[in-house]
Parts: sequence; C-alpha cells; structure tokens
Amino acid sequence: MTVHGVRPPIRQGVTSVHRERAFGVELCRRHAEALALVASVILANNDAADEVVSDTIAAACRFVDRPDPREVTHAQLARSVYHRCVGRLASRERFLWAWPERDADDCPSFGMSALTTLPISHRAAVALVLFGDHDLAQTATTLSLPLTVVTGHLRDALVKIHAQL
Repeated sequence: MTVHGVRPPIRQGVTSVHRERAFGVELCRRHAEALALVASVILANNDAADEVVSDTIAAACRFVDRPDPREVTHAQLARSVYHRCVGRLASRERFLWAWPERDADDCPSFGMSALTTLPISHRAAVALVLFGDHDLAQTATTLSLPLTVVTGHLRDALVKIHAQL
C-alpha cells in the first residue's frame, strides 16, 4: 500500500493564480490608461505613476474571489491611485528625496504642462474629475474637502489652464 499526498481541490479546472492573472489583465485593459493619467498628473513623474498604477491593480486582484469581481469600479481604483500618490508625495516631502524633474518629452501637450504648474490639491481635483470618473461629491470625499472647496479648486484650475493655453 502506498500513501499519496493530498491533492488540492480542482475548481472547475482553473486555479486561483490563473483567475487572478486573468482578472489583472482585464483590469489593465479597462482601467490602466486612465489611472496612469490620474497618477501622472498628480505625481508629475511618469515612472512613479506607472509604479502606483501597477501596485493598485495588483492590490485589486485580491478581490478576484468575490462573488462578482466587477464590483471593483473605476472610481474605487482611481481613489486608490489618489491615496497611493498622496502617500508617495508625503514620503518624498518627508525625506526630501531629490527626484529628477520631468523632461519636456514627458509632457505630451501644453495642457499637461499647464497642469504641472497647479498646486497639488487643484491637480488632484482635476485628475479625479477628468480622468478618474469622479463626480464632484466623490472627489470631495476622496480629497476629504468640502464640496464648495472642490468646486472652487476645479474652477480655479480650469481658469489657469485655459490662460496658459
């Protein structure tokens, strides 16, 4: 008589690793470009923005075992990207890291270069509304600011961007 090891249960022929990978690919296909724009506008650094987006999507893949993984919405992902960007900016400021400034090649348009001159709170509001599918109430909640302040930030930012174009 031989003793055989216990085999892991087969879940309809697909392992959890395959499901997570497929879910990650689907999240990238649907959301990566817009999330990268949000992070790029906030951080003003494309490499750091790519890292934030990949971290966000990797974290979202943990929800693949939910009954309906499509519950991970674009607004939730954008909120996660925003909070990760704020954390990165805080650590940059706290430790006074000397990060290289963006090259002119990194700015694809005049609009993008106009965004980089705005204060961070204005940039975050513009990024969440334009690229993150947030409405004003969601943006106010994400930024932890009153709705009137967010509205003022957006108005001021759009006026400044328009003046620089």
